[in-house]
Amino acid sequence: MNIHHNTTNTTIKVLVLVGSEPLAEKITFSDGSVQYRGLYYDMWSVMKKSLAGKYQFEEEFQVNSDYNQIIDSINKGTYDICIAPFTPNFERVDKVNFTNSIISDSPSILHFKRLNYFNTIYELIKEVFILPLLIIILLGLIIGTLFYYVEKDGWNALGIKKAHYFRKAFLTIVSSFFGESGFLTGTTTLHIYNIMVIIFILMLSTIITMYVQANATSKMIELNSQGYYNRQTIKGKHFITQTGYDDGRQVEQWGGKVTYVDKPVDIIVKEFIENPSKYNGVVLDRTESYYYVDLYKYTHPDLTISYSDFGYIDQCFPINKNRVDFLTDVDLQIMNIQTYGFTEKICREYRDQSLVNLCVH
Repeated sequence: MNIHHNTTNTTIKVLVLVGSEPLAEKITFSDGSVQYRGLYYDMWSVMKKSLAGKYQFEEEFQVNSDYNQIIDSINKGTYDICIAPFTPNFERVDKVNFTNSIISDSPSILHFKRLNYFNTIYELIKEVFILPLLIIILLGLIIGTLFYYVEKDGWNALGIKKAHYFRKAFLTIVSSFFGESGFLTGTTTLHIYNIMVIIFILMLSTIITMYVQANATSKMIELNSQGYYNRQTIKGKHFITQTGYDDGRQVEQWGGKVTYVDKPVDIIVKEFIENPSKYNGVVLDRTESYYYVDLYKYTHPDLTISYSDFGYIDQCFPINKNRVDFLTDVDLQIMNIQTYGFTEKICREYRDQSLVNLCVH
């Protein structure tokens, strides 16, 4: 417990939640000393330095797995403030006050990719390549026959005495499908009929290549979107989250089923990874999901995040309703650290570059 000794000032009882990012992480050094670091705790450390002249702080560090229980504790006066990200909702604002938004975040689902690489390749072959290949084979047979009769001189020049029908058809297929134009142009003569056939084949090759590339890109985008969850695809799915996570309630409103458990997030994520068939994913804040994707990127590279369709939420500190003056002072400090760039600077230490914009208001 860290105490700022100043008996003339108002005492503020501070609950600091300990755990993995974005909570305060406990670091024990070789000499036995202990330090706490984390996104929200670092921001709070900057604020309390400015508030130390008016308040003294009694900080209690605790691992907790029930956010609703914490709200009740603050409501009863056990604590005056909790240093952890809380999302205001109608039930909570009746019990506690909330500071201004510290950063923005978004609900997300941590899950395994719904399509693996083999399924993706299979779908591409089935949906994109089969039809063009059949068309190419048919055209190859037709054009190969024509090519056989008008291009004998080029083959004879290479010493090929029997440039038969199937060889011509095969070369036409290859040139059309893979754009192998060098071999065709290198074996043709300058006869007008030969040139016209080669030009036609090259035009066909370009068209087919562009068609396949465009459709493959479109299909990849479609398959990629199918590999993730959105407001439509979470309907009927079953997710798990920590008790008190308001993100879970939002997922329920969009048609998903959510099970709430009184366990630390680290344990919830670990159990999900060990038994992914029981739930479709874990509901977390987006910044938390990024932390676990990075944590397991080598052992479970298929772990991913769905978040783009779930909107944004404000993350605030809850404060006891009797501490109105303290709430005003904390709100002023939040404005100061945002205005002078402390929020962005701290976010850059803990967040992926793509998430820094969530810290800038």
